[in-house]
Parts: sequence; C-alpha cells; structure tokens
Amino acid sequence: MAEWEQFRAQHSAGGTDQGAAYGATKDVADAFRRRAFRSAVIAEWASTNPAAALAYLLEKDRGQAAQLMREWLRIDPEAAIDGVLAAGEKARGQLRILARDIARLAPSRLAEVVSAMPKSSNRWDTTAQDAFAIYAEKDPEAARAAAESVKGAMRSQALAGIARAWGETDGPAALAWAEKLSPGEERDMALKAGLIGWAKRDPVGALGRIDAVPPGGDEMYHASDAGAQVLREAAKHDWDATMKWLQDNPGKLGRTSLDGLQSALSQRLMSDVRGTLNSIASGNVPGLAMVLGNSLLNDGYPQHAAVWKWLEEHPSNSFTQGLRSSVVN
Repeated sequence: MAEWEQFRAQHSAGGTDQGAAYGATKDVADAFRRRAFRSAVIAEWASTNPAAALAYLLEKDRGQAAQLMREWLRIDPEAAIDGVLAAGEKARGQLRILARDIARLAPSRLAEVVSAMPKSSNRWDTTAQDAFAIYAEKDPEAARAAAESVKGAMRSQALAGIARAWGETDGPAALAWAEKLSPGEERDMALKAGLIGWAKRDPVGALGRIDAVPPGGDEMYHASDAGAQVLREAAKHDWDATMKWLQDNPGKLGRTSLDGLQSALSQRLMSDVRGTLNSIASGNVPGLAMVLGNSLLNDGYPQHAAVWKWLEEHPSNSFTQGLRSSVVN
C-alpha cells in the first residue's frame, strides 16, 4: 500500500485524467504490483471519469475494458449501461461480459442490453440465457416479460433462459409456455432449456417428455444433443432413477445421448468403483459400457488399477471383455 501511494503521488493518479498513471503501470517490473496498481488506477478512474476511462481503454488496452465496466456498474449501474451503449460498436462488443452483472445489479435494463448484443461467434456461448435465468430466479414474471420484449440475434437465448429457470420450479408449465413460442429456433431452444431445468429437480418427469424436444446437437461434439444434456442433469440429481428410466425405456435415447452420463459416471467411479461396476454389469442398459470406457480414458482413469482388480475377480463375459479392453486402451 505504501508503494501504491508513492506511485499514485508520482503519477498524479486520483485526478479525472489518469491516462498517464495507467500507462505508467506497464513499466512496473514486478508482475503482482503491475496488476495491483493497474486495478487500483482503473477503480479510481471509474469513480472520477468513467466515460473517459472507457474511451481510453477501448482505444489503447481493450482487454481491460471489462474490468472498468464492472467497476462503473457497481458504482452507478444506470450511468454505466448508458455510457457503454453510447460508446459505439467497440463498447457494445463488451456487453456480453457484463450481462450476468446487469442481471443482478440492473435487471430492468437487461432486455435493452441483450437486444444490443451482437451474435456470438462461439457456438457454446450462453451468456444471454444465463443472464435471463438469473433474472428469472429473482422475479419470474418481470423476467419473462423482459425476455419476450428482446429483439435481435439474442432473443432465442433470452427466452431459453426463462424456460431453464422456470423448468427448475415447474417443468410442465415451462414446457407448455415454450410450446406456444414461434416455431423454429426460439421454440426449440426454449423447449430444450426448459427440459434441462426440469431434469435438475425431477429426472423421471423430464425424461418422460424427451420427445417434446427436437434432438438437435452437433455430430462433431459428443453429448451435445438434447437427450445428452437432459441425461447429464438427471444423472447428477438422481443416478438410480435415471438408470431405472433407461432400463424401462430401452432404445429411447441413442448412443450419442448416453454420452451425457459420462461426468456423473466418472464421479461415481471415483467415489465407489466396486458399487458402480456391479451396478453397470447387472443393469443391462445398452450402450452404458461404451460410456464407461470413455470415462476410463478421461476423468475415471485414476481408478484403472481398482477396475483391473475388479475384473480379475469376475468371470469373462461380453461386459468384462469390453471393460478389459477399455482399461488396456
């Protein structure tokens, strides 16, 4: 702190124009102090002249603009949102970073902000969906009305966020609402998100409505279809009930969907290797042996010695032969 005060006095940090002080932080040799002093300059600048700070950072060090925006948002959410929206395309490109913060600090502005957001080039981006789910947890009715007012490329994500949060509290109602949306991406994303949210609380109920959701998914990416994502949440919440449903509904979900079980299976393998293997060996869920093999190639690998010991204690059959090959691989 003493070194910061000395730096601050030397470079006149604390005034309304702190560009020189910010530039001087780049010359601080120690990496820890360089980051700390830079953060301190940004925090002070956000409280004295945030608009000038934003313009400076967008021009000279865009990677730090999000930190300035967050500081400004904490101090004065309304002014921060107005300032970012008025700062041009460079600033609007940063809105995605702020969406979750806005959902918590200024939810009434979320629809306006999301409507101004450009579509992300990242296929896995769920920023707007996450932000509206946060809003819906606090005020479902207001969040739903806000999402329905969103325009532009992120509208489908906004509606999906409502469905996801609603699905966690009332799955049937969330799906009924989603089914009334405009056909196409809006309805498909909302149905999928609502079912995933439902699976977090009622796996069997959600799985029973799996046909309501278009399969979707990307063949290049495992566990990306609707069935896989619903299974992922269902298995995390209640593994035994999920396994029972799969046994009672053979062939209902394809091999790719079963990849959604891998994370939960790996966790069970790490905590109870014998119980997990006994359950899979006797459960007769087609395709689950392949998921187990993938687990052993990834997060479940630390248990390979325990799995091998289990194999030595059990007779040879199609399951144990396949599992042995997976361990060797």
